Amino acid sequence: MMSQPAPERDATHVLTLEEISNLTTDSGKPAETLMNVVALIAKRFQTDVCSAYLLEPDRANLVLAATVGLRPQCIGTLRLGLHEGLTGLVAEELAPVAVGQVKNHPRFKFFREAGEEAYQSFLGVPLIERGVLQGVLVVQTLESREFRPDEIRMLAEAAAQVANQKVAATRENADRKIAEAEQTARNAQTVSDVLAAPDLVRFNVTSGATTPRAYAQMLWSRSRGLVFSGSRVPAAPAGTTYQAWLLTATEPVSAGLFVPDQAGRVMMVNQDPPRVPRPVTGVAVTLEPTGGRPAPSGPTLLARAP
Repeated sequence: MMSQPAPERDATHVLTLEEISNLTTDSGKPAETLMNVVALIAKRFQTDVCSAYLLEPDRANLVLAATVGLRPQCIGTLRLGLHEGLTGLVAEELAPVAVGQVKNHPRFKFFREAGEEAYQSFLGVPLIERGVLQGVLVVQTLESREFRPDEIRMLAEAAAQVANQKVAATRENADRKIAEAEQTARNAQTVSDVLAAPDLVRFNVTSGATTPRAYAQMLWSRSRGLVFSGSRVPAAPAGTTYQAWLLTATEPVSAGLFVPDQAGRVMMVNQDPPRVPRPVTGVAVTLEPTGGRPAPSGPTLLARAP
């Protein structure tokens, strides 16, 4: 049985709002906090399900972003249009929808893949931030339940906290993409500058017997930077990393650490090249413990020396 006396439910609702506020204030990763928030709401509102659906960029569809009670494998894959089901109705009307027996409602539609056919009651409230719809917060119960006006109001207040999480996560993602774009632009400028440098030296780096297909090139300019690119470089074993070296007549100088992508591609760009007091005579890549080493200590996978 999920019901309880009204005064006790009211007290837990107030606690829910306090705890949601703490979660949203303390977390440094808003996207990860969303699951904790819906779990807390389900517990405090004494419901079998709590789910957050977020509006996709096309603003025509909702995607399940977090849930307690529905099948977790549907997170990120279950999508519904604003015209679909009771959740879509909440988004369309920008107002709460409370239904004690969902199968009697004309907008009822259950999504079998989510495992929600057993749930009888539904309460959904819109997630709105600064007047703009961000998604829908839904609670459901196995037994029929008529949600009271104060319960609807409390869930709407909780939804405001979830909407803040959605906006924070969106801003976090946008900031990350902007930073990535800026870094890509800086790298492109460095590559252009190095290619045009009057002191440019190219080193075509070949592999040994352990990595017969790997290939790389180092573009070195003492005045403008270095660019190291490679292909078919295998993933480094656990606890190790690749480290590139500029070879001189005496000791080698580290040019940096790198990790190939899943396709074995490498791109390392450095507009502030390491100080090399002597002419660079070659390039090598060694396999070193995680964090690198001040001097080569591991096996050489790629090398080019005159």
